[in-house]
Amino acid sequence: IEKTFKTLNLPNCYLRIIISRGVGEIGLDTKKVNTNNVVLILKSFKTNPIEWYEQGVHYIVAQTKRNPKDALNPRAKTGNYLNSILAFIEAKNVGAFDAVMLDHQGLVTEGTTNNLWMVKNNQIYTPSLERSLLKGITRDMIFQVAKLHQLSIQEKDFDLKELLSADEVFMTSSLKEVVPIVKIDEQMIGSGKPGTLTKKLHQHYLNYVKQQTQN
Repeated sequence: IEKTFKTLNLPNCYLRIIISRGVGEIGLDTKKVNTNNVVLILKSFKTNPIEWYEQGVHYIVAQTKRNPKDALNPRAKTGNYLNSILAFIEAKNVGAFDAVMLDHQGLVTEGTTNNLWMVKNNQIYTPSLERSLLKGITRDMIFQVAKLHQLSIQEKDFDLKELLSADEVFMTSSLKEVVPIVKIDEQMIGSGKPGTLTKKLHQHYLNYVKQQTQN
């Protein structure tokens, strides 16, 4: 990784590491492959649009349900994005930023490639890992940041009705950081503008990342 960074000399970049079982015969038998491949994908990363953070974004509720964890555990970081792609297509077909994905019980799980959060009465909630969702790196960091700044945060299962009645909703991911969600389907969230706690968390997060990555 260090050699690749130094060779390309990109000031701000995105890195994806892919490890596969390797090359072998077509089929499902993994024993026919015994030498894995490691691929590094590195590309220049541009700053996200400021409008995401100042105006917020629009989500829909996908008709595509999140895979149950006993079928394909979303906590595994794999290259199998089909479930998320189908939901993302739904969002893009109506001009939305992304989609909320529910499980088969109607409970909120996550976005297509991001974790979801809601704020109610200054209490921050996010779905528990018992739901079908990825234990995101940024998700973990938000818990750390919230505790550092004495912000009340809790894992909790909640349904769509609770999400739509929240004071604030936001999403988190490594590339997008903390993005306020101000509309879901046709329902405005809170005032329809980025919430105070969401903006505060984003700033705390940026400060925390800067602190952790200083040489």
